[in-house]
Amino acid sequence: MLSRDEICVRNLVRFDADVAVGPAGIGLLGFVESFASHVISGYSPSFLDFLIEGGDAPRSAAVATSPSLRVKGLGVHLARVHKLGMHRGDISTIEGKSARFAVGAELRNLGLIQHCTLPVSVALRGKLSVYRRIAKDEGRLASFLIDAICESVEIATRILETVDRLDRSWRAELPSKKGSVLDAAIDMSLSEVVVVGDRLRSVTGANKSNVYRAVQAMVGIGALSEVTGRRKNQIWGATQLVDTVEVLMAGGRSVGKIAAW
Repeated sequence: MLSRDEICVRNLVRFDADVAVGPAGIGLLGFVESFASHVISGYSPSFLDFLIEGGDAPRSAAVATSPSLRVKGLGVHLARVHKLGMHRGDISTIEGKSARFAVGAELRNLGLIQHCTLPVSVALRGKLSVYRRIAKDEGRLASFLIDAICESVEIATRILETVDRLDRSWRAELPSKKGSVLDAAIDMSLSEVVVVGDRLRSVTGANKSNVYRAVQAMVGIGALSEVTGRRKNQIWGATQLVDTVEVLMAGGRSVGKIAAW
């Protein structure tokens, strides 16, 4: 029988293989991870506000690990990586963010996740009181992180299923040529959730009217909504993706729950 760590590794490898040939918009997972990690640190605005304010995907470097840390068991190894990242801080400080980002970076260093960022912090946010209580207890944190990673695979799968469904739906209603402004607008909506006219112009090299025409076509089918209420410097958001993330952040999931501690 496989151990919990071995099941986690198997699930990670299978998920990463699926992502490699899977839906568009996997960059969204990085924004979700960053947002959830900020929420753990006390950030209160919504996911949409986070993106409008310029919230970015995790960029922290991995904590340097030595061969002696590569002990038997993925959970123990990651708990030690987390401990190094947090140092003397706690889960709500910048060191806490570094520790969470380091866990994700270490999964990439180990080759378990190569094509996306896993939103582990969403799962940790779902058991925040436990996470806070055991963050410095290496033994208990080891098992807790394995459970969180298993749950985050389920969360990421659900997000990418939504991305895939919207991608198919939007392109069925708005057929677009590869490389067109509309094609770029759809890609940006799926990967970044918010669409800023100047950024879309920069990406496509299109003029203002063509960019606006593409955005309005997506507004017309309900794919995007203007979210600032401004007449100038408008920003449009893919509200269905925002809703998916907010439901998951609120604990609206039926699979992969972290075990009661």
